[in-house]
Amino acid sequence: MKSPSRTPCVLLSVLVRISKATQRAAWLVLVGAVLVQAARADEVEVADRGQEQPPSLGRKILWYVPNRVMDFLDIFRLRVRFGPGLAANVRATDYGAFYAGHYDSVYVGLPGPRYPHRVRSPVGRESLTGLILAGVDATDDTLHGPEYGASEFNAGVHLLVVGVEVGIDPLEIWDFLAGWFLLDPIRDDYPRAKPPDAHRATSGLSIGEGEGVFRVEPKPEQFESWGARLDYQEENVRRRIHEPLRAADAYFALDPDDILVPPQTRVRVKLFGEVMQGRDIELRFEPDIELDVEFPNIERRVRLFVETARSDEVHDRTLQESDERGVKIGARKWFEQLNVSADAGMRASWPPKSFARLTWVRDYEPETWRLRPMQRFVLNRDDRFASVSTLSVSRWLGADNGGIVVNTVSGKWTLEEPSWQWSEGIAVARVNRLLDESRRGRTTVWADTAWATGLRYTIFGEGDRLNTHRAGVSLRRPLYGQWVYGELQTGMEWDRDDDFDGSFFVRMGVDLLFWGTAREL
Repeated sequence: MKSPSRTPCVLLSVLVRISKATQRAAWLVLVGAVLVQAARADEVEVADRGQEQPPSLGRKILWYVPNRVMDFLDIFRLRVRFGPGLAANVRATDYGAFYAGHYDSVYVGLPGPRYPHRVRSPVGRESLTGLILAGVDATDDTLHGPEYGASEFNAGVHLLVVGVEVGIDPLEIWDFLAGWFLLDPIRDDYPRAKPPDAHRATSGLSIGEGEGVFRVEPKPEQFESWGARLDYQEENVRRRIHEPLRAADAYFALDPDDILVPPQTRVRVKLFGEVMQGRDIELRFEPDIELDVEFPNIERRVRLFVETARSDEVHDRTLQESDERGVKIGARKWFEQLNVSADAGMRASWPPKSFARLTWVRDYEPETWRLRPMQRFVLNRDDRFASVSTLSVSRWLGADNGGIVVNTVSGKWTLEEPSWQWSEGIAVARVNRLLDESRRGRTTVWADTAWATGLRYTIFGEGDRLNTHRAGVSLRRPLYGQWVYGELQTGMEWDRDDDFDGSFFVRMGVDLLFWGTAREL
């Protein structure tokens, strides 16, 4: 038991500690009050001046640490959403954004770039309804939009009651690094004025209709129906892609008074998902892009192409099975008399790789048979050389050419793998409609159909070894107008890696055609 004489000393010691803690807390409160008051004072000054002026050096130093923290958090979007909805999105800046669906939710997590807001809460409401294709916005305006940064890269999905989204903004990385040297490229550092319209309505993009040659038609605040969204997309996706390319081609015209009009840009976007059920259930998403642009005013008459890397694989390989994933972008020169095309470009992957490619293809149509041989040589930057050979033999059936049977053999040889990778498939289909009916009776592939039902059996192997059997049925139908087509494939696959145990697969998606031929049917 402590003596009574020591009790006052103990009490005095406790009071001193309490006093010190109180002083520290008071200092923190005082510093915080000064910072808040300084920010408010700056806001009043800015409002009085009618325009924003850069803060003084002293205020920059005072806000240095908070600004660096906020700049770092602005880089990332990482949150979970809770609420009813069904949606998916992927974006590579606003001009490469894709979104479809609807959700009305509450989110928790990092909300992404805060500009033009001073602060964005880690908890809040968010909703978005509509469609975005190739950076063309057909979503409804909302007071609770996601407010993406124009340079943001992200992906997300919302399934029924829960969603998740992750993203990163390269421009915010630059703003964070510049901030260490008291620079503010985005002009979001504190102190700064409160935005004049903090509760403005937003949609799925920050660029709106775009500027200059990238500009599209203004969209309504609310679309009447999904059909109205699709009509808006059909016209403006082609405009968004075609007009910048047309302007670039006109720049190279030899005679400004005699500019050739380039043909309509042909863009094809396929969005497919696949569910594979074997020992485990696997979900895959497979976007497929084809773009072919002619530049008639460029002196050498080259074409621009964008395509998936699958084009250099054996026939019937999916993107997920491809050894080289990514999108290839390049220039193409077509030598019509030789039936040869020469390509050079880059594969948009990490790290990027350059490539050169030489392709010979020709159609032969002796009597009732149709033959299409193709030989391709590919050289990549790292000296990887490949040779791809394909022969397709087909025959139309019936007096009205309503059916077709196709046999395709394909092989690929590389320096790294001396043994051939190969595939052989046979397919029979009932073709109710083609995208271009003038091709009925000629060499045709499944992608040329608008309405068809088919059966296909394909085998894949390497050298003298058979690796995979695949059998299935395919359905293809027009979904909207003459540019949106739906496709469903289902069947069984037997793979050597799984001891040839059967795996059931379902592959379905949409095929979007932004080119003139489909509209003329």
